[in-house]
Amino acid sequence: MEEHKCLISVMVFSRDGEKILKEICKQFKSDFDLIKCSDVYLVKGKHSKSETLHDIVTEDSYIGLSMSFAARTVLEPELALKFLENIELLFKNPAQKRTVSLNLLAFDDNTKMTPRLVLPHPSLHLQPELLVPAADVWPEYYHPVLKQSLIGLLKGVQTVGWGEFYAPAKSVLDFSN
Repeated sequence: MEEHKCLISVMVFSRDGEKILKEICKQFKSDFDLIKCSDVYLVKGKHSKSETLHDIVTEDSYIGLSMSFAARTVLEPELALKFLENIELLFKNPAQKRTVSLNLLAFDDNTKMTPRLVLPHPSLHLQPELLVPAADVWPEYYHPVLKQSLIGLLKGVQTVGWGEFYAPAKSVLDFSN
């Protein structure tokens, strides 16, 4: 079986964020060999949504933890995505829209566009909460569509105010607690 290198983003929106990140790291061990992990970032933002009744626009604020992993796997991209979706379901909280968001950001140098999977992730270069941690772990990844490395893409993105350092990667990789 051929081994692939992939880039995965993890975002957790919960008071138990660190605990959930640790549990997610444990879940990865079955099908992914973690090569490198970014530090953990505290992210703050707002989602705007339009209500259909009278086109009222509301904003929801969120605070979460974000990090990325570079990993190796023998899974093909679609199966890797399914694996990530299954982990998300483990942490589904009926009181929240989403507790955990796992994104397959890149898979080798593949480009792919299907109804279920787009590679590289279409928001990778637009969202600092995805790009900054991703550049920590795979800075030389060359975006096959934009023709730039992640470090090069960082130069074109507003990275002020999106979040802040929260904890070193080691804090979520220490499985002793």
